[in-house]
Amino acid sequence: MGYSIAAPIRSYKQRDKMIALLDKKYRKWPELVGQPKENSYLRGPRIDDLSYHHGKCYIGYDYNAGGAEREYGFCIVRYIAIKIGRKCDGLPYYIYDGDETTPLLVNGKHQTNGANVVDQWGVPLQTKDSHKIKGIWERLYEMMVYEEPHALDIIRDEIKRLDALWEKLP
Repeated sequence: MGYSIAAPIRSYKQRDKMIALLDKKYRKWPELVGQPKENSYLRGPRIDDLSYHHGKCYIGYDYNAGGAEREYGFCIVRYIAIKIGRKCDGLPYYIYDGDETTPLLVNGKHQTNGANVVDQWGVPLQTKDSHKIKGIWERLYEMMVYEEPHALDIIRDEIKRLDALWEKLP
């Protein structure tokens, strides 16, 4: 069984521009951590045919990844949502498994849970309330840190690279 995560995009023009960049410059998680022959459990980024998302204008992933690779996919989708995504109540958001909408508090000082306070690149910020993440999210975070202690730094650097390329596009 897998999962889907998607960022609804404001326009097809922006979606097509972003997916063209990602088709050329996106690197899979194993490449980022120096294991290019390993399998990736993120299928995407994609603009159609997600298992659990059936919107009209989006970019997303099907995935069966855990730990750092899972967070990488989520961060890419959060970045896309922040950069070119639609907004709900003034906040960028992403959709998990086709129906669970998660708003993003970019550089926010307050949070409702640890999953949606992110920096401008979609990477989770550590806040005074981060220790309140419980259950599955706490275990996923611990697994990510155990697997790759500098995962968030690697992810942030990769998204900064993609963002610099995005900013150079006409």
